[in-house]
Amino acid sequence: LCVRRRPHSEPIGGSTRGGGGTGGALTAAVYDTPVVRVRYGKSMRRRHDARAIAELLSGLQASPGSLAFLEQPGPMPRNGSISLFGSGYGFGVWMGALAAMGFDVHTVRPAAWKKGLGLAGKKYTKDDSRFTAAATFPALEDDLKRKKDHGRAEAALIAVYGLDLTVRKPEPDADEDRPAE
Repeated sequence: LCVRRRPHSEPIGGSTRGGGGTGGALTAAVYDTPVVRVRYGKSMRRRHDARAIAELLSGLQASPGSLAFLEQPGPMPRNGSISLFGSGYGFGVWMGALAAMGFDVHTVRPAAWKKGLGLAGKKYTKDDSRFTAAATFPALEDDLKRKKDHGRAEAALIAVYGLDLTVRKPEPDADEDRPAE
């Protein structure tokens, strides 16, 4: 998740560019997705905590129409149906919360943002995402030290990719991600 106030570039979360998206220093803040543990059969699973997500978004004090870039999950053939359900559930919680708060939500396919930032292909790892995000946002270096911080790094990189798309304004027939409906 990455957001920016319109029309100004005041940082609130995710990533912003100084000068209204036309250049300047990049700044970012990353937040871990709030989760709650729920019983699923005989085991416990982590699920997105919708109430805590709404509180997080409310605390950002973003004006209506602020941009949000959300990675759209897709089926992963090697993962099971429970994993697919969890990804879809989380996507739906974020999409619903963002829309309810008045965000202008844009979905981003994983392959598109990774290719756009030169991180696509089997030779790239989640560590490469962490290193790229830390180089792009030096202030986040401490937040990206651990291997498990790759999700934070990828959120920041999705912001970079999404903001670049909004600045570039792709041609209508271009094969780029479109706002969610």
